[in-house]
Amino acid sequence: MEPADDKVTESAAHDESLVAYLDGELDATERARVEQRLKEDDSYRRRLRELQGSWDLLDLLPSPKLSESFCNTTVEMAVVIADERIRADQLRLPRRRWLVGLAGVTSCVISALASYAGIRWFGGQQDTRLLQDIVVVKYLEALTHAESVSFLKSLDQAGLFSDEVRIKATETATLGELASKTLQQRRLWLDSTTAAEKLELASLQRRFRSLTEPQRQQLRDFAEMLLQEPGSDALVEVMIRYSDWLSTVPAAQRFELLDEGPEQRVTRLRRLIEARRFDRLRAVNISPADVQMVRSWSRGLIRTRRARMLALMPETARQHVESLPDERRQLEWLFRFYLQPRFGVARRHPELLPTRQELTQLAAALSARAGRTLRDAGSSRQQLRLIEQWYRAWGLRTGFPVERRTLKPDVLERFYDEELSPRERERLDRFRGRRFRDQLTNRYFNRPAGRRGRGPSPAGERGRRPQLEGRRGQRP
Repeated sequence: MEPADDKVTESAAHDESLVAYLDGELDATERARVEQRLKEDDSYRRRLRELQGSWDLLDLLPSPKLSESFCNTTVEMAVVIADERIRADQLRLPRRRWLVGLAGVTSCVISALASYAGIRWFGGQQDTRLLQDIVVVKYLEALTHAESVSFLKSLDQAGLFSDEVRIKATETATLGELASKTLQQRRLWLDSTTAAEKLELASLQRRFRSLTEPQRQQLRDFAEMLLQEPGSDALVEVMIRYSDWLSTVPAAQRFELLDEGPEQRVTRLRRLIEARRFDRLRAVNISPADVQMVRSWSRGLIRTRRARMLALMPETARQHVESLPDERRQLEWLFRFYLQPRFGVARRHPELLPTRQELTQLAAALSARAGRTLRDAGSSRQQLRLIEQWYRAWGLRTGFPVERRTLKPDVLERFYDEELSPRERERLDRFRGRRFRDQLTNRYFNRPAGRRGRGPSPAGERGRRPQLEGRRGQRP
């Protein structure tokens, strides 16, 4: 084939991929491959813009009107041709039937033998390649987005992702642990993963193998260089947070970010993150009582899905859940895991989404304003997204309100004597009876962490400790 013909064929294949990308007909792997090519190839991006422009112009063309006689003639010709083909096939069918059967049996036997031998050889080769590149494959998305150690250091110094998706130390250590394992140890680790994790690794491996060898080697070198850095754990954490955040950005905006240089990108990232953080805090339309209701509802939601979620989690996370002292803390930890975009539990497993009935019950239990906001959010996914925004924004703004429990009088008396300042005690003494107890209880539950022993006992200043039992309107 001539070089010109090769270029035409390659151009047609590229156009076919871009048209399918514009129509939304590509699967996740092919879409990621096209987006990677768009990020790296200027001519490919120009061709995408040209096709997009042509696509938009089609809507402006007038629709042709065909005459009735033309339509009838065309249909009649198609019917005649189809009848002739059917009669010819019926004449040849008896002679070909036994040949087709014999050829089919022979091909099945040959393909079965070839497949058996090929699978044994190729499967072993693929398994060995996966184990050798397991570190790069597992963190392929994050390594691709990070690009260099110097860029990660810039992000770390800027402190841009300190409030984004939080990662446990056991998770950040996995990259270093995998890199230090032998092939046999990696095989044992791979065998211990869940079915869902194996499917995700297989998808990542296909994406990794679709890259060119120089690109694959560049990722291997980057991972090795990253692990050799003195503060590698912190840099890995920043890398994963940055990748998680970047995956939530629209495609066009993401391409613009990745096209910029490291310094310009850090500056733009700072503006975008601050804008998102402001929008998230502004969107909080929920009171402390509503937060308590959401937390109570979340425990019931996770309790019915606990077994399925534990089966999907890595062994280290499962052990952490089981090490928590009581069921309430276990359920709340699982709910935070359930909401994190990094793990995408509800996105990857739709059966774990809240049912319409469960969301309706929550909306009815909330205040009128919060319930209306939740109902107006839309689908189950959108309502869960709103709950996530409430949950995270409250955690960022004030921390979650402490759930009240009944306190014994001597606990409040010690708090009044030992932890309140003279000015705070003087303010409390203005209240009477039940209001005094309620105000003191509120201060107890909202006291700063680590606050102990502020001020002398009031016995030396006011002459008498407040007796909380049996208060009937007397001032302390």
